[in-house]
Order: sequence, then C-alpha cells, then structure tokens
Amino acid sequence: MVSITLAMGSVNSVYYVSDCFFPYIIVFSLGMKRNLMLTLAVLITIFLITNSVRKILSFQSTVQQVSSEEAKLEKLRRENEDLKRELEYKKSQRFAEEEIRNKLGLVREGEEVFVIPRERDEDEYEAIRESRGNLPNWKKWQRLIFGDS
Repeated sequence: MVSITLAMGSVNSVYYVSDCFFPYIIVFSLGMKRNLMLTLAVLITIFLITNSVRKILSFQSTVQQVSSEEAKLEKLRRENEDLKRELEYKKSQRFAEEEIRNKLGLVREGEEVFVIPRERDEDEYEAIRESRGNLPNWKKWQRLIFGDS
C-alpha cells in the first residue's frame, strides 16, 4: 500500500511516500515543478505529433493503394466485358461459318472461290537473290539435288 503525505512549505513541497519496506522522500522546488511540467508537456506533444504524422503517412499510402487497386479493378472489368463479347461472338453461327471457310476452305453451294497469289516485295526478292548468289557452286548443286537443308 502506498500512502502520500503532503507537507506544504513556502518554497519546497515535500512528499513522503512510504511503501511496505522502502520509504522515500521526494523534495521538489517550485522551479523544478515548472521545468518538470514543461518537459512532460513537450514530450507528450512530440509523442502526439510523431503519432499523428505516422497516421497521416499511413493514410496517404492506403489511399494510393486503394486508388491503384480501383484502377486494376476497372481494367479487369473492361477485360471481362471484352471476353464476354468475344465469347458471345464465338458461340454464334457466324463465327463457326467463318472458321469453316477460312481454316477448312469450304464454300457454300453456288459460290466460287478465287485464289489470289500473294505478291512479293522487291526486298524479299533481293534477300532471296543475295542468299542464293553468295553461295559457292557446289553448295548450289547440293541444295538443288538434296533440297534446302
């Protein structure tokens, strides 16, 4: 049990603190009390300011994280809509018909197919001439007889 007894003097205040085994006497002057209170107030203010700054920084980082996640969510929603539209298209009869025409080369009755050969650019011809022209004759004969290998 702790008991505190206050004895008031003109300049000093004496506090008697007695515990079971260890009695203490603490003497404070008025100037010491003011300095102690001022120091405690400054320490509490510093503590509150640092905690406030930490909370503000934490809040700002959380706001940035939320906004980036919202942007990701919006991007995923757009991608989801695109995939839904693509799925609907691929389920349609039009897609199936186009795939049959393009990959299998089939046509409807009464339709005619025209095959237009692809024209090569002058650059492609030049590359072919250079690749064949720089080879020795024996290599050209080897390619002619055994094929390009």
